Amino acid sequence: MLQSLANFVADLFAILGRQLVMGLGIPVLAGVTLFFLQRYLQQTLARLVGWKAVVYYTGWIGTPIHEASHYLVGKLFFIKIDEVKFFEPDLESGVLGYVRYRVPKFEFRNTIKLIGTCLMGLAPLLGGGLVLTGGLLLISPHETLLKEANHFAHLTMGSGPGDVFFGFLGLIQAVWQAIFHHGWLDPRPWLYIYLALGVGAHLAPSKKDLEGAWPGALVFLALLMAFDAVGLLVAHLAKVQVPVNEVAQAINRVTGPLAALLVLALAINLGNLVIVNVFARLVRRVRGERRPA
Repeated sequence: MLQSLANFVADLFAILGRQLVMGLGIPVLAGVTLFFLQRYLQQTLARLVGWKAVVYYTGWIGTPIHEASHYLVGKLFFIKIDEVKFFEPDLESGVLGYVRYRVPKFEFRNTIKLIGTCLMGLAPLLGGGLVLTGGLLLISPHETLLKEANHFAHLTMGSGPGDVFFGFLGLIQAVWQAIFHHGWLDPRPWLYIYLALGVGAHLAPSKKDLEGAWPGALVFLALLMAFDAVGLLVAHLAKVQVPVNEVAQAINRVTGPLAALLVLALAINLGNLVIVNVFARLVRRVRGERRPA
């Protein structure tokens, strides 16, 4: 009896893990990378022009998009929102804006709202990704970029690390070729880069956003585990194979567009980071040359 129970639990966690990796692995990995990339981008910009300049040169674009994403998803899931400040920077605390809302109680009737708080916390990734992708498609005729990003997302599911790495390098190249499709002297690419810097420097959820997302994430995991447990039990009783891949593919179909947006945002932000670092090196060199011997 104990051995059967142990086997059941092991199978359950194996199925759950595979579903999470195949269905949510790419969005989670891209989101975590964007979180740390944003922090590094902000720090680099702050060293270059100062934190105050970062706030007012990029924050006025990125912060309203960040907070509006929280707000819209909260309203979509009927979460009670008490106060919204789309852009009200406090240089001492580092808070540039906020959405204050009431976390639903842990009750069964609030299941959808609790999941909504998770999506609300992660919403800036989606909102920022939509703005970056929309702007890119406006200045470039390469509408196939989303398809290429989606192709890369599928590539990560069934290919080796080398193929994934070179596939991502190819995606970065395609993105930046699209940005400068009209040439280096055209003003549109540079306006887009400014937009991308503003959005990219404030794209990822904050620590408080992630803390607020945990309850809903746990509820989602509990529901998925319950669904898997029932399916596994039925499959054992009926002596049929559990459709693990089918469920994972269903999750991937839902998260696929999000993965494509985040991968594109990651490719754009990596390019922004290269541009900022190159510019910072040039500025340091000029400043160094001007120093008296």
